[in-house]
Amino acid sequence: TVGLSNPAKHGAAIGGGYGATNTTVNIGGTAIVEASGGENAPGIGSIDPACSVTITGGTVEAWGGEQAAGIGGAYLRDSCPVTIAGGTVTAYGGNTGAGIGSGCGGNSTTDRYTTGNIKISGGTVTANGGYFAAGIGGGEYNTAGEILISGGTVIATRDTSKDNDSTIQGGRFDIGDGFIFINNTPVYA
Repeated sequence: TVGLSNPAKHGAAIGGGYGATNTTVNIGGTAIVEASGGENAPGIGSIDPACSVTITGGTVEAWGGEQAAGIGGAYLRDSCPVTIAGGTVTAYGGNTGAGIGSGCGGNSTTDRYTTGNIKISGGTVTANGGYFAAGIGGGEYNTAGEILISGGTVIATRDTSKDNDSTIQGGRFDIGDGFIFINNTPVYA
């Protein structure tokens, strides 16, 4: 069992913080991972959108810091692509971050960011978005990229304590056109 927490501002527990580039995170086998991001940073992912996260097995729990995704991107940043092909994955977004996807963008049209592509082809995936954020996709104000779900079992929820109408795709005030493709897979949203 690996339990990691990063109390620093803008630092992911697993992945990269400010200045990190081209971060690659691969989790598989029988790994047991618990990751909690620092303020405005994802539990697993990076500040840098050139990162990638791939999970092929194990048991993974990730918590995003304030305004960040559980797995994916940080506050005021584009997020990296996320691929899940196996394992048991549970992700919790920070207050306005997606469970899996991007953190919160800014509240002006010039501060909008994009969620990297999300591909789920296996495993049991539970993604819990913060308020005004999707379970899978964009954090508040952010646009969802392509979301492809072709296998496994997927459960997407969001914090309902505030107004929110999206469990998969963009967060509140999403202004872009995301694409969702679900093929022969049970999805509970």
